[in-house]
Amino acid sequence: MYKFIFIVFILVLFSIFSIPLKIFAISQFIEIGGKTIFISDIHLNLNSKKIEIEDAKNLVIVGDLFAIPKIFEIFSNGSKDELKDELISKRYLKIQQGFSKVLGYFNKIPENLYYIPGNMDPIYLKNFSFKCNETNVYGLNNIVAFKINNITIVAHHGHFIAKGRIDFLISLITKRLRKPLLLEKLWKNKLLKKLNLDNFWLIVGHSHIPAIDYKEKIANCGGWKDYILKKAERAYVVVEDNNILLKHVDKVKS
Repeated sequence: MYKFIFIVFILVLFSIFSIPLKIFAISQFIEIGGKTIFISDIHLNLNSKKIEIEDAKNLVIVGDLFAIPKIFEIFSNGSKDELKDELISKRYLKIQQGFSKVLGYFNKIPENLYYIPGNMDPIYLKNFSFKCNETNVYGLNNIVAFKINNITIVAHHGHFIAKGRIDFLISLITKRLRKPLLLEKLWKNKLLKKLNLDNFWLIVGHSHIPAIDYKEKIANCGGWKDYILKKAERAYVVVEDNNILLKHVDKVKS
């Protein structure tokens, strides 16, 4: 036990001093209503299976939708230059084509899709909105605040907290020690000092380790990518009727 604690302590020090817990201003405040799902780290590729979720009015993708940026170029049939240049009129048509394929990977289609970029996503894929079939698609920035009924939620992928491998290792070990969301708690404390918000939930991804803390009001959506030594813990966060739940996919009937 003490060995594990020592390892966690070293990893935390390494994370804090090698990658400062970055804080940026909230880029958007969005008020929405209805049942909302937060999901992250899907890492879509050309061989991805259906993403099994339950019915919801709103779907918020909290980063790392794609395995690598090139995947979206394939989905949209567009070059990087076409997709990142906002002066090119067909940019939105290409992005719309790409998200039409993205929606096809979900077993349930939402009325509204809100996309927050992660570190594995194309850096140009933000600041857009359009209707894709029957879904309104909104490309947002890195840190977004949502008002859902009486709940305020700050959503961010998590790559401002720590690098992926460090985040994964610390989150995995601390969860096994029954002390989950350690880095998320450190980051939220910094947010509290910077933001003019005194009562909000923080929802992130990035670590691929799902967890929820009702006292601290923090949740991690988990991840959908399998690794050689660790199978994905597929989960998502559901906000409905002023309640927040972390649901594991193997326990959800779609």
